[in-house]
Amino acid sequence: MKRFLPYRLLKFAYKSRADDYLQYIDREELRSEDDYKQLMSLMAFQGLENDYLSSVLGLYASSYRRPVLRTPQLGAAFFGRLRQLRNVYDGGDARAFTRDLKKFSDALLSSLPERIQHFLASTHTLQLKLISDLPLEWLAIGGVPLMFDHIVSRIPLTPGNALFAHFNGSREDLHVGPQEAERVLILNCLPPTDKLSAYPRLFGEVLDGMGVRHSYVEPSNVAEYTAALSTHKPYILVHWGHGSYDQDADRGYLHIRDEKTQVWDLKNCSVPPIVLLGACETAALAETHNTPANGWLALGARSVLATYFPVQADLTVVLFGRIFANLHEALHGKQELNTWAAVVSKTIFLNRYLDFFYGFVERCQARKEPVPPGEVFLEYTYLWNREQMSLAEGYRRCPELLARAIDRFSKELGDSFREYLRTERTVPHTMFFSHLGAPETILIRKDAKHERPEESVGLAYWEKRSTDPS
Repeated sequence: MKRFLPYRLLKFAYKSRADDYLQYIDREELRSEDDYKQLMSLMAFQGLENDYLSSVLGLYASSYRRPVLRTPQLGAAFFGRLRQLRNVYDGGDARAFTRDLKKFSDALLSSLPERIQHFLASTHTLQLKLISDLPLEWLAIGGVPLMFDHIVSRIPLTPGNALFAHFNGSREDLHVGPQEAERVLILNCLPPTDKLSAYPRLFGEVLDGMGVRHSYVEPSNVAEYTAALSTHKPYILVHWGHGSYDQDADRGYLHIRDEKTQVWDLKNCSVPPIVLLGACETAALAETHNTPANGWLALGARSVLATYFPVQADLTVVLFGRIFANLHEALHGKQELNTWAAVVSKTIFLNRYLDFFYGFVERCQARKEPVPPGEVFLEYTYLWNREQMSLAEGYRRCPELLARAIDRFSKELGDSFREYLRTERTVPHTMFFSHLGAPETILIRKDAKHERPEESVGLAYWEKRSTDPS
């Protein structure tokens, strides 16, 4: 509407709403009768939009049988703060970034109506659906972000027609069982000369070690990329490569070697229900809705795990590997993880300690000091399971549990880690991933055998550890 309305009127469409979702306007801001008529027309359009969104929210809530949260329209300043947060992250100052991230989360929470804050604090539900263009999964209730205390996924608000189209395409549940879990395609879109190109190959080796069947392809251009999708018809796509956002063009891209593409432009290819994006800025914060993540949803993907910021390749390998390990457990083990949403959320719950672990390892390497052994991972998981904490308590006690896990192998290293916690700030890489779409509609079909592999290193460690009281 920029072509028809002056900014002095159009600005009212972007202002935050009051707690009753209404916009209050001082009549003195209107210069003429024409201003008044144009404003009323604008408000009529927004009223229609609000009715539409309310109807769609009702459909989601009644169909998914869980709370669905949409905030009132918040001020455009929040998107400016997110852009600034991205700039701070690019500057590499961990202390400033973690400070500004907390400030943003606190400001976002305080801007919500009291009844929404009360609902989030008092409603004891593990499942939560978010509909917003803002990262509501960062909302810290009692100091704990929603993404670490709930099985949570988010659907972007814009473009508005995509909201209903995604609902319509997700009306029937999908199932992932042992057969679907073997339809995994890894697409390594990095040039062979890129130092990061070894990571997707490493990830393939990780899957081999877990006994997860998969296909691996290195497409050299967009045409080969779409051909690989059509040939292998994956149920789960693991995309590795570079992503970017062009602010001038207002476009988000995936890079396939020397070419780049908007996902929306991929034609005549098989669209997987599940997409894991191991690429930077695939759900770019505070920018256009034209992101790779939204593109996959528009093409028909049911679930997309995307990234807000540039992400570290080694941490992404660990996160994705653990997602597949938890999927294997959901399919063949004793744990009841009934949906793909639960598989991913459980991985994120338990993965947070790795932010602290790898931050500490970097510090040790910079000082040329010994680093903790990999068995710390097994010890931490053992302590987590033994303590039987709530998710919120597990979030709060995460650094303490990790210090105790390191103590078991070296008290000196444990003390050094506690010093690191006192003097350094840890970048929360786990929070850089956002689960978009409707992963709660992808149901796990457990293998009737319920077998756990006997050669599991973790199981052997935990069984031995449970007999050792020290």
